Amino acid sequence: MAIQADGDDLQFSEIQTEYGGSNPIAISEYYDAASGVPANGQIAISDFYGTSAAISITITGSQLNYDLYDALIAASYSSSEIANNTIFNITINSGVTMKGSSTNGSNSRGFGYSCGGGGCGHPEDVPYGGCNQRAGTSRSCLTIEGCPNSATYNIINNGTFEGGAGFGGHGYNNGSTTNVSGGTGGSPIIMISQNSCTLNITNNGTMRGAGGGGSGGGFGAGHGGCCPKWGGDGQGHNRSAQGGDGASHGGNSGGSGGGWGSSGQDVGGCGVQGLGGTNVELRSCSSTTVNNTNNGTQSNAGATRATSSNRA
Repeated sequence: MAIQADGDDLQFSEIQTEYGGSNPIAISEYYDAASGVPANGQIAISDFYGTSAAISITITGSQLNYDLYDALIAASYSSSEIANNTIFNITINSGVTMKGSSTNGSNSRGFGYSCGGGGCGHPEDVPYGGCNQRAGTSRSCLTIEGCPNSATYNIINNGTFEGGAGFGGHGYNNGSTTNVSGGTGGSPIIMISQNSCTLNITNNGTMRGAGGGGSGGGFGAGHGGCCPKWGGDGQGHNRSAQGGDGASHGGNSGGSGGGWGSSGQDVGGCGVQGLGGTNVELRSCSSTTVNNTNNGTQSNAGATRATSSNRA
């Protein structure tokens, strides 16, 4: 709630209620607390008229791999102003598409080794994959990282979220069907190392977690690594779900990719098909709460998924 815009009765206690702080109250606690409040030097109680602890940002155009902290800096909020705030309001306008990207990995495979090749489903991590097989990456649409802990993030979506697709996994290279990996589909929203936060989502539009990649298929015995099969890619932004490679020489075919929010197909009973994207991924977050009000459409593998590193 914003502090009154004018008048002659503003009290220090009102500033403390809005911005927090300790007793006894000192106005020097509140340097750079909001836009228009000095960062140093002379500061007066009148500097706080009409200010608010909440930072509000409205997204009016479609975005790819949107990062909240970077967007706030680009909107001329200082790092200290961001750090001193406890409420962030993010509104996505109607007609806006929040997109997560997908980047395929290398098609090469290490000789005689297990080569998992699906996307890891997390931004800016070392991709998940075995030996020389570099995995692809699938990304979430909106990342909250580097923002204050113990803060409240209110997201009102009137547009569309589409996570990045999980790529299909690569087959095993030595006659086995174990240790083949499909990629995890990207979630609409990811919070990274944001502790004791509250995330409130009001969805009036569409939020889609991406599909997971199908697991790779093994080749037939006696074929010396010539025929491992790729799993199909999952559904994501600008990408439809795909079937896996067909079987040959007695080996398994690759698993099919999953549709929106669905896991890819497992083959050979390995249990390593790519997972569908959840509505929110909480990576390395502690005591963070997610509240979801859905007035629109959501297609995902669940409300939240807690992860810690490269693969859910």
